[in-house]
Amino acid sequence: MEDKVEHAKNLIEDAVRNHQRIAVACSFGKDSMVTIHLAREVDPNIKIFSIMTPYKPGETLDYLKKMNKRMNLGATVYIVA
Repeated sequence: MEDKVEHAKNLIEDAVRNHQRIAVACSFGKDSMVTIHLAREVDPNIKIFSIMTPYKPGETLDYLKKMNKRMNLGATVYIVA
């Protein structure tokens, strides 16, 4: 497991080092939350964004707001129809 975590962090480090504008797309599911956690370990200022629709259940948007605040993500959320 540690090898996989280190590999993921190395990929993120390479992206941050080799590209000027990096952001993490997030659905606020479990995989996205792990990705955010790893990305923030590499670069605490990495940008985070999410694309949602107004048709998502209210609980999804509530969870998004809660995690955005709890983890101080500063995620930009785009609502598209």
